[in-house]
Amino acid sequence: MILRLRWLYPVLLLLAGGGQAFEQIRSGVGGTLSRWGPLALALLYVTGVSLAYRRTPLGRQLFWLFVMRTSVLLLVFGVFFGLFLLSISRALALLALGTTALIAPAVLIILRYASSAEIWQPLSTGLPVGARTHEDARVGD
Repeated sequence: MILRLRWLYPVLLLLAGGGQAFEQIRSGVGGTLSRWGPLALALLYVTGVSLAYRRTPLGRQLFWLFVMRTSVLLLVFGVFFGLFLLSISRALALLALGTTALIAPAVLIILRYASSAEIWQPLSTGLPVGARTHEDARVGD
């Protein structure tokens, strides 16, 4: 059941980012980053989550480690900001904490993806993905 619903979380991320971008464009407020930033971040998270589901390396491991570390800082900021907003407005606090909760699973999935030696090791040894030794690589041939 859970495997069949894997597509639901990336769609939810894209809807949240796309909805925010649509609202910013419709209202005509904010600059380029505030209009397109949420959608770009959602696309980055969807790409990372999709690659993690497929266990496929893309780009450099260092990039995904950077994305993961930056996202962890974003999560910590979101939690503290949401707690701060509790003293001002409960609705704003729920919005901040809800957004943080929405991206938390993506950050955890990208954390496992970026730090997985099984995914990234074959790139440095010249072996096909999934092969741990040269004997494993010959078995598939």
